[in-house]
Parts: sequence; C-alpha cells; structure tokens
Amino acid sequence: MAALKYADLLPYRNTDYIFELDKFTDLEGKTGPYLLYSTIRMKSLLNKADFTNGTITKLKGIEEKDIALTLLELPNVLNRSIEAKTLNEIAEYLYKLTSNYNKFYANNKVLIEEDTELKESWLTLTNIVCKVNVLLLNTLAIEIPNKM
Repeated sequence: MAALKYADLLPYRNTDYIFELDKFTDLEGKTGPYLLYSTIRMKSLLNKADFTNGTITKLKGIEEKDIALTLLELPNVLNRSIEAKTLNEIAEYLYKLTSNYNKFYANNKVLIEEDTELKESWLTLTNIVCKVNVLLLNTLAIEIPNKM
C-alpha cells in the first residue's frame, strides 16, 4: 500500500505519470518502501542505543549540516502544501530528508562512535528525522510496519 500511495502522491496532482510496479516497489530511490525501510532502520538504531532524548551540541560534517538545513525547510514545505492543496511537496520533502539522512548514516558509525558528545548529537539528529518521517508518513496516510 505504501508503494501505491507514495507513487500516487509524488507527482503534482495535475500531471500524468506511468505506473511501473518494479520502480514503485524498489527499496532504493523515490519510493514508499524506501521511506518505510529507512524509517524502520532509524527506529531500530534508536532502540539499540536505548535512546530517548538528547541535545545536538556538535555537528562534524557536511552531511549532518545538510540534514539540519533540510529540517529547517519543513514549515515552508507544509505551508506551500497547504496553499497548493497538494501533498506532492510533502512527498518530495520526505524523500529529500530521508535521502540526506541515509547519506549520513552510510558514512558514520553512530552506535560505536567513541566521542560521547558527537554520538548524542547523532542520535538526537536521528530521533528528530525519525519523528519527522513518522509525522509526514502519517500525514500521507502511509502506515509504518514494525519490520520489513
């Protein structure tokens, strides 16, 4: 269902698109399963770290800064979505945020980071992105399973 809903919401409502099952169900790229898999992985990371709350006091690289800047775009995205009466802005934003997070995650070992201040900042950033993903997936009426 996530694949279908996301694929349907992604293009602007007045444009046509070609339905391609393989493309829309891929775990890579701009798809519902990609967003779900990434969100579930974030939740798993937070559970493994037994993380509930923290603060961001240190950002090391460009990837974390890209995530932070993307997070700051959220209010504008929501306003544009409301004004245009369309959900495609939210769908695009969700992919951008998740993609930025995955770039960061691929290059950093969050759970085994020895710098405790940096680790807490990374876990807090993960927690924020995860919460935004959950909020926006719920907004798009896409249910998040416990496992994939």
